[in-house]
Amino acid sequence: MATRASSPCRSGSKRGPRGQVNAHGVVGACPPGKARPDGHPHGRRPSAPRRRARRARKADKTRPARKKRNRLRAATTARLCLRKLAAAITCRIADCETDEMTSSIHYCEVCGQSGQHSENAGAERVRVTCERCGTFEWQPFAQKWTPLTDDQRVNLSALIREQNAVGIFPFLQAEAIQQIVRKSRPRLRERALLALAAIVQEVGYELHKTVSFDSTVKFQAISYSANQKELSLLLGILQDDGHIVVVDAFGHTVRMTPAGLIQAEELSRPNAPYLQGFVAMSFDSSMNDAYAFGFDQGIRAAGYRAFRIDNKQHVNGISDEIISEIRRSRFLIADYTDQKSGVYFEAGVAVGLGIPVFATCHERDFDKRHFDIRHINTLKWQTPEQLAADLAKRISGVIGYGPLLV
Repeated sequence: MATRASSPCRSGSKRGPRGQVNAHGVVGACPPGKARPDGHPHGRRPSAPRRRARRARKADKTRPARKKRNRLRAATTARLCLRKLAAAITCRIADCETDEMTSSIHYCEVCGQSGQHSENAGAERVRVTCERCGTFEWQPFAQKWTPLTDDQRVNLSALIREQNAVGIFPFLQAEAIQQIVRKSRPRLRERALLALAAIVQEVGYELHKTVSFDSTVKFQAISYSANQKELSLLLGILQDDGHIVVVDAFGHTVRMTPAGLIQAEELSRPNAPYLQGFVAMSFDSSMNDAYAFGFDQGIRAAGYRAFRIDNKQHVNGISDEIISEIRRSRFLIADYTDQKSGVYFEAGVAVGLGIPVFATCHERDFDKRHFDIRHINTLKWQTPEQLAADLAKRISGVIGYGPLLV
């Protein structure tokens, strides 16, 4: 039987008989169960048009999925670009607002004086340094203050100065401001002593140095004075007491006297007036938690420092020390729990000196109070935590927040 002539294959070799294998693999039909090295089941490589058609059919089947993947990839890339662009724009706007906020504020929001220094303090806060009020922080774009009266501005200005004196730059929030401005002004003599302490801080303990009240307005804020006229009234009180001497015809330049220096030294002691609240209470060990977590915490929350006479080291008579510390206190807490006679004595001393007295009593002894004080509004408490909250509220509501309030 004649054999079929071989024909050239794509590899350059000649086609052999069907079923025979050359150097490149199977030529012609493959034996059963065999396949060409290129994977074609019939042993013959398809023609180029067929291969193109096969690739086109496969591409048609995968085109929707590929298009979907491309769309998702493009959308993801677009979102990332938009996020980066938005972040850059936000940062730029924040920088512009901060620059505008820092550069546009040239006046003090508290006293209204222009030409004051301000700087960015971070967290959208601006730190203002005012010649009269001192240094404080606030948020111009986030806060809207209720319009303040002249007296309220004086109180707020004085509070800022008091906190600056103890190293605090207060952050003025609208809620706290409304509580602070309700604070009443101290009495004239108290304001005069505040002015005296400010004078000593300005000139030191040198009798020959003078200070002019025309050159600075911070003394007005420190002494709760709305203007120079009110400050002159306080200087007149100090002059009558022999604490200062006026050295000019207008009464605006003064110098200290030895008596004034002694008085100022008393004011500069660690437990200076207007910083401490005297606590008159039972010293029984069962009341330790009430003092630590009730009285102390409540007084601190109102901006003052708690003081109890048994915590002071001294060599003098106890009664003399009690009276001395009560004189130096902004207020007195009289707790009538256990009905201690010493509490009644100390409360009477404070009343005689014109110092505010806050009466408290545990509910177990509330009905045992002496009939002479039952008409007084007494704070009834059950737990130290409840005592601290109610006491801070009452102190701040009656005499206002103290200079140690953060």
